[in-house]
Amino acid sequence: MELSFKNYAKRFVSLMFGFVLCAYGIALTVNAHLGLSPWDVLYDGGAKQLTKLLDTQVMIGTLSQIIGFMVLAVDVFMKEKIGIGTILNIVLIGHFINLFLKYDLAFKSDVLVLRFVFMALGFIILGFGIYFYMKAGFGAGPRDSFMLALARRGASVPMARNSMDFAAFVVGVALGGEYGIGTVVSVFIMGYILKYVFRLFKFDMTQVKHETVFDTLKNIKTLLSKNGQQV
Repeated sequence: MELSFKNYAKRFVSLMFGFVLCAYGIALTVNAHLGLSPWDVLYDGGAKQLTKLLDTQVMIGTLSQIIGFMVLAVDVFMKEKIGIGTILNIVLIGHFINLFLKYDLAFKSDVLVLRFVFMALGFIILGFGIYFYMKAGFGAGPRDSFMLALARRGASVPMARNSMDFAAFVVGVALGGEYGIGTVVSVFIMGYILKYVFRLFKFDMTQVKHETVFDTLKNIKTLLSKNGQQV
């Protein structure tokens, strides 16, 4: 990738835009009340258990942050690159989800047809969000790093994504997470949504050269040094 402040700015905008899209897509599926997506079933179940344990309200976005760091440990074990984007993904998406839900910023309706529309829209927006932040090259999110690790080992994108989602769903149900028709739909279509979004943009996630945290800091230091010399 081109080493310039302009390029870094474009990539950072893409990263943040992707995070916002991901969070809004998830908030839409939550507000549809047709059953949460598999990972949100896990977050919801975990939030309920922690709420009982701590006797204080724990939001779904907060659980996404906690579990995100747990998955991050697995990514490190599988030798995936951990970048600034990976860490920001864990912190910011969960925060944005909490904001969208707390202040009712995501569409919702009591009309069944509209609830299905919002659910489908949420899945699609999530797919686009994953594309925008992954193409930035600052490191995939913890779940997508794991998906990437599976893809590098021969699994197709749909197979990798659907296997992860199914495992998250099973654990989430065991913890008491909310599920329904939307959960079933998500398990079977999210991988294919990603496949077609990536195909739309001619994007191969396995070819992205993600920067580690250290790579990014080193490159920024180099740019600052060059800028200082020019001045």
